[in-house]
Amino acid sequence: MPRSAPSRADVALLAALAAQGVHASPYQLERWRTAGLLPRNRRRGLGRGRGSVSELDTTALVRATGLAQAARQGRALPGGHVIDRFALGLPVPEARVRAAFAEQLDRLARGLAADAPADDDGWQARHDAAVRVARTTRLVDGQELLDALFDVPGRTGMDRAAERDAVRAVAHVLADGAEVVAEEFLRALATTGALPIEELPQVLANQRKAELAGAGDWEQAAAAMSLARLREVLDTVSLGELQRAAAATSTAWAFQIMIVWVGVWRLAERDDDQAPEPLRRITADTLRRMQDDPMWSLWGRHLSPLPRGSGRVRTLAVVTLGLCMLPDLLVGVEGYRDRLAALIQPNAQQS
Repeated sequence: MPRSAPSRADVALLAALAAQGVHASPYQLERWRTAGLLPRNRRRGLGRGRGSVSELDTTALVRATGLAQAARQGRALPGGHVIDRFALGLPVPEARVRAAFAEQLDRLARGLAADAPADDDGWQARHDAAVRVARTTRLVDGQELLDALFDVPGRTGMDRAAERDAVRAVAHVLADGAEVVAEEFLRALATTGALPIEELPQVLANQRKAELAGAGDWEQAAAAMSLARLREVLDTVSLGELQRAAAATSTAWAFQIMIVWVGVWRLAERDDDQAPEPLRRITADTLRRMQDDPMWSLWGRHLSPLPRGSGRVRTLAVVTLGLCMLPDLLVGVEGYRDRLAALIQPNAQQS
């Protein structure tokens, strides 16, 4: 049990959780902190010898929300997985970290038949696996949620047939990119929003022209997006760079989830008196500013606003390794993380 009455910051934290429909106790907060899953409260000096007070940290609110939701639903706690703990900067032996990432890649490979032989039977196995995945998987596009929230005129849902084709192409590229025609993948990028649809005809024309001239480099590009390449990255990246990418992914994703769902709740409630002070900082303007950030369109909109179970850890692992391959994008995600933190916690500092 907690040794004393809850601090001012913990009272605010518990109230903020309750406002989101999830509940926790002071005992749970202390238990999560002891396990290293929840950061300690920050203290702010009052000046002139008046002592200090504890303040609610927005990062703590993001993490506590996930922990409380998982505890209520009986799921494994976010932060309990090796990759989560590594992303939080907690000490984990390097061998365990690399084994945990390798396990996620191996699970993905089994589902996509990525390790089937490089022959006709192997191609068929990978094709069939991609088709199965496409039947049951929906693409994540946070922009659709925001468009619906702001009632953007003329919005249309994603065509299901085009969505299945896109999922199949992406799944097969992960399994063995060289087996996929470049045009299929480019159309998939347009379907997901990663390639502006108005640019698709010109991009396709350029690709065909390059292929006819014998200058196409699709096989090399596709190989760089495969699970085989992610495994190579895991084998060679330094532990420091891996942790940097994991931390950036985990924290930016968590801040983004908080802004989306607290923003939705605030717009629905429209009553500031019902919102604890830290949540009042998130408004419709906060959502629009996140949406206007270039990294939202490039990166953030494709991460689930409602990640669950093993899929969340697998996404964290794959996205982390992808950032290790793309140092400029990693810098971009770190900047995005810091800008999101500043939206919900003025003067926030991330490291």
